Amino acid sequence: MKTHDELMKLTKVELEEYGRTLGVELDRRKKKDSLVTLLIDIQELCKPKKEESPKVEEKEEESCGFFAWLDRIFS
Repeated sequence: MKTHDELMKLTKVELEEYGRTLGVELDRRKKKDSLVTLLIDIQELCKPKKEESPKVEEKEEESCGFFAWLDRIFS
């Protein structure tokens, strides 16, 4: 992830190459500032979202057997 200042130091060709690493093809005919803004927006979309781990409910008594196993799997 690059900051706005880091991206502004790059040339349009370098911005185009960096965009390709994000899966985007940039149009170098556009202004550099709009290319940088686009890349920043794309970086935000590429950030992995933090997923909360699923909460597991603990049962007081664990019964064993086929039907108890089915109950744990399908409930």
